Amino acid sequence: MPLISLGEFKEMEALRIKKMMERELSWTGPIASSFEATRKESSRPCSFLLVLKEWREPSFEEFSTRTTWSLFNAFTSVLRDRATLQPAKYAVQTIRLNAMLEPTSTVIDKEVLAVTSA
Repeated sequence: MPLISLGEFKEMEALRIKKMMERELSWTGPIASSFEATRKESSRPCSFLLVLKEWREPSFEEFSTRTTWSLFNAFTSVLRDRATLQPAKYAVQTIRLNAMLEPTSTVIDKEVLAVTSA
């Protein structure tokens, strides 16, 4: 994997998040994504309904738009305890979620995903 500077990484991440914030979703998108994430073990099976609830009734006003970004945040809100209890597993899960929700994600995500899937 080619090395990039921190500045380049920040620019790539800002662009990725901007795209996610702009891509609107229909009601079926979150259902399909939640189901697929559960199937691929990106989240626990019991999280399926919790993610949908968080997406429909977000805890934070800034995630009330129906976008890929708000869906990603619904997932991470439901999985937030794992960030402190199992940080490595949480990191892998959020990388997988990024790859699933944003298939045109950065090369870094794709290469990390390949390593974590092995």
